[in-house]
Order: sequence, then structure tokens, then C-alpha cells
Amino acid sequence: MSTAPDNGMGRREALRRISAGTGGAALGAAGGAAFGTGAAGAACAPAGSQAPLDPGHRFRAMLAGGDPVICPGAFDIISARLIVEMGFKTLLLGGSAGSAANFGVPDYGLASITELIEMAARIADSVPVPVFADADDGGGSPLAVARAIRGYERAGLAAVMVEDHVQAKHLGEGGVLVETSYMQDKIRAAVDARRGGMMLVARCDSVSIGQSEAEATERGAAYVEAGADLLFFAGLPPESMGRVSEACGRPAIASVHDTPMATLRENNVPLVLYAGQMLRLALGAMRQGLQDIHDGATWPGYADRALPGDVYQNLIRSPQWREDARRYNLVDESGRQVRG
Repeated sequence: MSTAPDNGMGRREALRRISAGTGGAALGAAGGAAFGTGAAGAACAPAGSQAPLDPGHRFRAMLAGGDPVICPGAFDIISARLIVEMGFKTLLLGGSAGSAANFGVPDYGLASITELIEMAARIADSVPVPVFADADDGGGSPLAVARAIRGYERAGLAAVMVEDHVQAKHLGEGGVLVETSYMQDKIRAAVDARRGGMMLVARCDSVSIGQSEAEATERGAAYVEAGADLLFFAGLPPESMGRVSEACGRPAIASVHDTPMATLRENNVPLVLYAGQMLRLALGAMRQGLQDIHDGATWPGYADRALPGDVYQNLIRSPQWREDARRYNLVDESGRQVRG
């Protein structure tokens, strides 16, 4: 069995300090000192002098670099490859964008954990960078979470996020969270099931359903006690993340729209998610193109806004497939297909 990390501060003490406004500064060497060594602190640093090559340890080393890492959200293989093509070092498969693009449904907990793992596996297999996946509630019970974690590890994921929101979710104002102790058991099950360096991110929805920052902090500290490597507080302003994450003893990642990078850096945010923006950008561009076509435009009227043909061919790996076709004698040296 795994041993839950001890950050030197119980949940009630975390609650007292955040309510008093002292935050993690009062932690001293017990936990806050880790934040002085980089954005992600000790929780993200790889064990040993050389990080192993598995995706999880690569991801940990990346987050320990000191500056917030930008993590755009992919929704299929092509979008994931485009993110890498544009120079980003990691990417997210979010539950919302993945469910929308692959199944045409909202983020109401409608995609099964098996479907989420399958989507993540396809993307992780198609790009050379560490992939972070949203696992919703991990499939339900602690037993289901353990099985899901093994599936994500086999799929080559670098990090997985499990939330405390009851499924179904996001159906109206407010929401329902599982009991803190139940979420702790789910995190412990994930820690016990994990065999490699894959990071475990615990999502806390307290603030997003109308609870206080103090209540979110109490939950976050409990999730750290159970073994979470990172925290994500849905709805918490980035300006509060440094204080809350230090009180909990682990870094908090952020999903942002317009927060300056300086603010994220000041609050020791190691990872910055742009979860659903890429899908909306893609759909917006497609919608405009369709409108142009509907209004009578021909290709020269909108080609300048389309992805260049050579970039598209590279994204679907046409050059590699053509090279393999020559290697296996389907195409001769002149490029003429001779076999099928």
C-alpha cells in the first residue's frame, strides 16, 4: 500500500490559515519551501539526477523548470499534431472538447471512461510530447479509478486528472461533490494502481459550485494527504492560486482565458491549460469558410485562411507513408505505383 505524503499540516490547519490570510507562508520548511525552488516545487521534480524516459517523468521534469508551461487542448489526432507542430511541449485532452468533437455531446459526464481512455490512447500514440488527459470522475468508485489508471498508463499518458464532481454534472446552477473522504479513497486507489511516473491531478470543484475558497482549500489539503501530485481548483481566480496551493502543500494548475503570464508566475502556477479554445477556434474558422462558400466565394477567396497543403500533408504523415510504400515496393523509384 502507498503512504500518503505528509505536508506537515492537517486539513483544519490549512483551513484556519487560509481563512486568516496567512496562506502557505506560514508553512515554512514543512511545505512552502518547495515553491521557492521552481513553479512546481518538489512535487514535480523527477526522482534522481536523471529523469527516466517514461512520459510521466518527462512531464514532471518539464513542470519543474520554473516558468508556467502552456498546455493547449487537443480534441483529435490532427489537432494534437498541429499543437506540436507549433512548438508546444505538452498538450491536454480535455473531457469537454473530446466529448464534443468525438461524440457531439456536452461535458455532462456522457462519455464513458473507456471512451475517454481510447481517445487519450490515440492521441498519446500519435505525438512525441507528454499528454495530459481529463479522466472525469475516473469511472466512478475507487476500484473503477484503479482500473482506469492502469488503462491510462498502458496508453502512455503523462498525467491524468480525476475530479470530485458527481456524475452527471454541469446540468444547472450549483452541483454536487462526492464526500471528501470518498475522493481521498479514489486518489489512494489511483496511487496504488500507478506503476510508473504518471502524475495524478486532483480536481476540486468547490468554488465552481458556489462554495468558499476556504472549503476548497480544506478539500485540496485532504487530496494532497491522499497522494495527489497536483491540484486543479475549477473556478478559483489565478490570483488566489499561490495562496491556496501553498496552504495545501502542492502546486495548483490553472485554466485561463486572459490572465497575464506574470500573474501566473507570481502565483507559482506550473501548468496553464487552454482547454476548449482550440476546438472553438477551429470551428469558428470552418464556420467562416462555410459562410464564404455559401455566399458564392471560390477557393481563391478564402485559401489564404486555410491550412497550407504541405502542412496538412505533414500532419497526416503522408511523406512517411510514401517512403514506406517505396520501401515495401508498392511504388518504384520514379514514384509510380506498381502494386496495390
